[in-house]
Amino acid sequence: MGWYKKFYKWNEARMKKMDLWDIALIKNMGLFFGLFLATVLPILTTVKWYWWLGIFLVLTARPFYRGYIR
Repeated sequence: MGWYKKFYKWNEARMKKMDLWDIALIKNMGLFFGLFLATVLPILTTVKWYWWLGIFLVLTARPFYRGYIR
């Protein structure tokens, strides 16, 4: 079994122990880490808004498809 499968099983076992609050905190942690990176690396704030929108759409296409369409 490859390292990816082992990591997937390990991660899946941890996710089953989490409740709604834990998942909400993880999402907020990602948001605030992104804000932290924006303050530490000012180059991130000089990018035009449509680049961020494009990256967002590319990254959310698969989860949206799997969660709502399929």
